Amino acid sequence: TIEEARQLCRSALEIDPNFALAYELLMWTDLHEALNGWTEDPQSKLHSARRELARGIALDPKNQFLRGSLGFIEVLLGNEERGLKELRAVVAFVPSDAIYHVLYGGALAFAGRAEQALEVLKEAERLSPGYHVTRLFEGEAYFVAGRHQEAIACFQQFLTVDPHSSLALLYLAACQVELEEIEAARQTVLMICEESPDMTQSYVRKLLRARDPVLVDRLLSTLQDAGLPERMSNLKVR
Repeated sequence: TIEEARQLCRSALEIDPNFALAYELLMWTDLHEALNGWTEDPQSKLHSARRELARGIALDPKNQFLRGSLGFIEVLLGNEERGLKELRAVVAFVPSDAIYHVLYGGALAFAGRAEQALEVLKEAERLSPGYHVTRLFEGEAYFVAGRHQEAIACFQQFLTVDPHSSLALLYLAACQVELEEIEAARQTVLMICEESPDMTQSYVRKLLRARDPVLVDRLLSTLQDAGLPERMSNLKVR
């Protein structure tokens, strides 16, 4: 479980406080909790992820993955220019590694820069064909651009590898609503509620607090139509 992984990382740091990789793994536990609706306060988990990355970078300042991950988290927290600047620097430093293009493309998609994101993710696909995380961020960029069929294809490909991803399922449901496939969207939302009981409209609003309000309103409107509860109390009654 996530908590077991977190405890193992902390145990490793008790043995070796200078083990930078443990901070990277702690960041992932926080990020997964935030994005998948496994915590009541996604913003606190994002801030925790940033702190873990800062500690890791202090120990290993040349670690490009830590720096790229920090850039990604900064964008999620609303520090868009700072985060994108860090990611551009990492991509320039390691131009042949797909993961940095994926992080950069994902951050661009989150920032609402769909066309830019798709260009960067196209390069990630060239460097590492079939890397499934690329599909997740491509799907988000296509959704932002209103290219629903392409977005759905990306999310479905991603979900074959990670069928429990709440983020992918949320965007899939949103696409289905905008295509007027309401019953399919409702089935998708039921899957989300089974996996992530904290995932409500209120939770999504907190998670995406740093995003363009117009895009957030668009996403929440579709999720409401798909039957995602407004708050936890609504979900419990259901």
